[in-house]
Amino acid sequence: MRRRLTRKRIVWLSVGAVVALLLVDAFVAPPAHDVHSLGAVAIPVQIADSNPRVAFVPMKPSLSLADIRCQEWHLAFTNPHRADPCPDATTLALSYWPQLTPSSKTLYVGWLPCGSYSKVGGQGIANGFNVEYLSSNRTMIIHCYFARPWIWQPGPPGTYAIAPLVLLLVPTNAIPTGTLSIVQDDRLEHLIGDQSAESTLATATIS
Repeated sequence: MRRRLTRKRIVWLSVGAVVALLLVDAFVAPPAHDVHSLGAVAIPVQIADSNPRVAFVPMKPSLSLADIRCQEWHLAFTNPHRADPCPDATTLALSYWPQLTPSSKTLYVGWLPCGSYSKVGGQGIANGFNVEYLSSNRTMIIHCYFARPWIWQPGPPGTYAIAPLVLLLVPTNAIPTGTLSIVQDDRLEHLIGDQSAESTLATATIS
């Protein structure tokens, strides 16, 4: 009899532990952390702010800062001469990223910060992001991670400002020459089971 009661107690304790774990997973957010892919190399990128635009128009990633400035000049909605040839590089540098100087072994990528159009993060700002290079398929992955419980209450409805374009400065020392795919991974992290949605942002040529 005592042995049967002990077994029953073990079953109930196990069920209780499972229920408690599910409740914690449902209502508690995990600690946010960088995403590390098997076989990938971490890329320490820098961010340069851009001039806010009315809407986001993608730029083609480039190894040339002068080319990036020219693209920005053509895409600026306040520019009435967008169809004309770009001004000289010195003139462009005064208006677009004047704090930057051209650097070799750097890929310049126009990018909307995490959370602007996330596929899995929903409302709100991402907890952070990190960048990796995966040599097996020549892909640079921008991981945007959101730490959320399965059940959470988004903020009150209202007007949300779209984040302006920023410029990612990506060192290419660890990236061999050739075509490079640039992918964004929107990752919603839970204590148990993560959600991930990848989208290709652009391709670039490393020389």
